[in-house]
Amino acid sequence: LAAPRSWRGGPRAAMVRRVVSLLSLLLLFLPTLAVATAEPPPPPPPPPKKPQNYAWVMDVCVRHDCFKTGCASLRDSNTGNVTTTAGACVSSCADGGTSLNGTSPREFDAALRVLRWDCASDCKYRCMTAVERARRREGLEPKKYYGKWPFARVLGTQEIVSAVASVANGGAHAWRLPTLTRAAKRRMRFAALWLGFTLVNINAWIWSVLFHCRELPFTHYMDYLGVNIVFFYALYAAFVRAFEPSARRAAALAVAFVAAAVAHVRHVNPPRQRYRYEYNMRAMFALIGAFWVVMLWWAFRGFRFRSRGGGGGGGGG
Repeated sequence: LAAPRSWRGGPRAAMVRRVVSLLSLLLLFLPTLAVATAEPPPPPPPPPKKPQNYAWVMDVCVRHDCFKTGCASLRDSNTGNVTTTAGACVSSCADGGTSLNGTSPREFDAALRVLRWDCASDCKYRCMTAVERARRREGLEPKKYYGKWPFARVLGTQEIVSAVASVANGGAHAWRLPTLTRAAKRRMRFAALWLGFTLVNINAWIWSVLFHCRELPFTHYMDYLGVNIVFFYALYAAFVRAFEPSARRAAALAVAFVAAAVAHVRHVNPPRQRYRYEYNMRAMFALIGAFWVVMLWWAFRGFRFRSRGGGGGGGGG
C-alpha cells in the first residue's frame, strides 16, 4: 500500500521514519539485552560418584605420599577427609634425611629387620591394612594387592599359618633322614634314591618357610624352583623304581631330567618378564600325572606278580 502524498515529504514522514528505525534497533538488540539481564542457568548436576577404587588409592598413596609426605594417606570415601595411617614411615626412613615435622623416624624391631622390611614395604603393608579397614566399613569384599590377598603380619611374618605348615612338612621329611642316611651307607637297594628325594623335599620346604615369612623376589624364585626340583625328581625316582634301569642308564636318565628341569625353569622365569604361572602349573600337573601313572603301573605289576606266587616283586625299597 502506498502512503498518502501528504506523508511522503514533510515533518510527519520524517517522524514516522525515526519511529520505525528505533523499533528496528530495539528488536535487533532485544535478545542480547534479555541474555545479559537474565539469571545464569543452574550448574549441571555433578556426575554420579564412582565407587572408590581402593587398589588405585593404595597404589597412589604408596608411590607418591610415602616418599613425598613421609607417610601413607587415605581419603575416606564416606567423609571425604584425608586421614593418615598411624605409624607409617617418615621421610628420614626412606632417604636418611631429617625427620618430617620434627617426628622421629620409624624404628623397626628385630623381627622386621631380620625379614628385611624397609620403609617402602612397611608403608605398603600399612596402607593395605588401612584400605581394607575402609573396605570392611563399607561392606566390600577383600581385594588382592600386588597379586596377593591381604594378610596380617605376625612378628614380621606375612603368612604365619602357611609358614608353620611348611615347617611341619619339612620336619616330617627330616625325621626320616637319619634312617635313610644309614640305609644308604649300607648300600641298601634304592636307599640312595629315596635319600635324594628326601633332601630335595627338605630344601623345598625350607624355601617355602622363607617365602611365606617374607615374600621377596629371591624367596619367590627359590620357592618355585624348589617345587620344580621336587616334581622332576619325583618322576625320575618313579622311573628308576618301576623299571630298575642299570646304573649307566639311570645316570643318563638323570642327565635328561636335569636338562628338562633347567629348560623348564628358564622358560617360566624369563629375564625381566613376568613369571609364567599358568605354564608352570600345567607342567607340574603333567609331571605329577605321569608320576602316578608310572607308580600305579608298578604297583599293579607287583600285585599280579605276588598273586602268582612270585615273591617280592622286584625287591624292597
